[in-house]
Amino acid sequence: MADMARGMRNRFVVAAALSVVVLLWSPIGRDVLHVGVPAPSPSPSAPAGCTASSSR
Repeated sequence: MADMARGMRNRFVVAAALSVVVLLWSPIGRDVLHVGVPAPSPSPSAPAGCTASSSR
């Protein structure tokens, strides 16, 4: 039972960390929280259509 609880806690921590990153890069995060996080630079091995772009 303790192993299941530990696994759920670990999954929650990972999901919470990824949610914060997504929130900071989203338009809501930029507008409401007044935070400017630069977009990640595309990797050299990324296909031609898979680069990050900003509409602002």
